[in-house]
Amino acid sequence: MEKRNRPNLQFLKRVEQMKKIGLMFLMILMIFSTTVHANSIDSITMDIYIDKYGNAEITEVWECYINHGTESYIELYLHGIRMEH
Repeated sequence: MEKRNRPNLQFLKRVEQMKKIGLMFLMILMIFSTTVHANSIDSITMDIYIDKYGNAEITEVWECYINHGTESYIELYLHGIRMEH
């Protein structure tokens, strides 16, 4: 009867061995995992021309890295100014 209540030493050794293997696998995965690059903007160039009547022509050139999706956009919030494309 005493034998049933005692934990099986081989089972406990096996559990400890599996923990060590899992920890080693996790460490190797963390070391050799690929880096994730987020979206980034390398440079922004703006050319602005204002004529004698106050009309402005603005050209922006963005050099950026987009790693997800198929497009990127700029949200403009200009109050009281009419925007034309």
